[in-house]
Amino acid sequence: MAYNNTDTSLKENNDTKITSEITNYGGKQKPKLLVIINTILCFMVIIMASSALILNICGREILIEKTIEKSIERVDEKALSAFIFSYIEDSRIEQENIDNILVEIDVMEFINKNIRSYSNYLLDGEELQPLTAEVVIEFIEDNKEIIRRETGLKYVESDKEQIRKDIEQPLDDFNAKLESNITVINSIFSLPFMILMIVILVLVFAQWCFVYVKNSIPIMNLFKLYGIAVFIPSFLFGIMALFLKPILGLALPDKYSFVADVTNELRGTVLLNVGIFIIIGLAMIVISIIIKKITQAIKSKKSFEPQTINNASIEKDKIVNYAEVRNNEVIHETVQNTAESNMGGQVESDEFSSEKDIEKKYKFCTECGNKLMENAVFCAKCGKKMN
Repeated sequence: MAYNNTDTSLKENNDTKITSEITNYGGKQKPKLLVIINTILCFMVIIMASSALILNICGREILIEKTIEKSIERVDEKALSAFIFSYIEDSRIEQENIDNILVEIDVMEFINKNIRSYSNYLLDGEELQPLTAEVVIEFIEDNKEIIRRETGLKYVESDKEQIRKDIEQPLDDFNAKLESNITVINSIFSLPFMILMIVILVLVFAQWCFVYVKNSIPIMNLFKLYGIAVFIPSFLFGIMALFLKPILGLALPDKYSFVADVTNELRGTVLLNVGIFIIIGLAMIVISIIIKKITQAIKSKKSFEPQTINNASIEKDKIVNYAEVRNNEVIHETVQNTAESNMGGQVESDEFSSEKDIEKKYKFCTECGNKLMENAVFCAKCGKKMN
């Protein structure tokens, strides 16, 4: 009975250990509330920093590479002529007259000159030479002879006043808003801002890694979430750039069709830079999947090692405890025999010899403690070979 109780106790302890091992190896620990909050905050910061970095890189490339000026140069002059003609109410002027004026007057150069001034102002903070009503009037004054020859109209003071009335206030409002926000705009398009966003992305990744490792959360989850956070804004910017021209074509009247043509160069620049961020995001997601597959393979390979170790430990404990039980039984029998002798009981020598012979006919397995015949070669329970 002592052996059976000991064996049962050992089995219960072993089951507890195995359950613990299975929990440690296969169980999933629920993340703490602070870890969840940290994950949400990091995810949002990555989205905002990625968006800001995309705007910075695209904006800088557009301004440095003079993408808008190149787009203006490729604008269809017929479309621009139709746009200008739509605002002329004088019946004496035909669109053909506007076409001839655009051929002789380099309107595109005038537009690009002013765009270049704004680009330098936004990128490097150079002194702005704003486009105003007076600049437009001066440009028309320089070309009034060509206009008179094509239209038969003289450029008089009343015409200048009408131009001032039509465009002065909108241009002044635009320039005022630009100057009031120039500090923010300069910062967004600056090189230090780009470096700052990259540093933020790296630091957030490092902090995120530290929290996950400290709380024993699989690092593959970090790669997946980080990749998704980079992918989301990149994908949205890419969709907007891809469908910008069709959207403008639907939203703007036909006379503004040249505006949609200007977006061709801009779209290419944005798609190129956004594509890099999309690749980075997808690469991190793929890395997380690869890490997950490798981790699962390693776990499946080692899944039986804890059980094997436990089984060996159980058998060893059984042998040790069985030896202790047998020693206690021998001591108990010796004490009992001694007591019987002291009380006058005498054991017949032939009976003692018989019991001794019987005792010699049995032995015990050193591996599992099973009782065996003296001439047994193998243990009937565990199969161990006897010496």
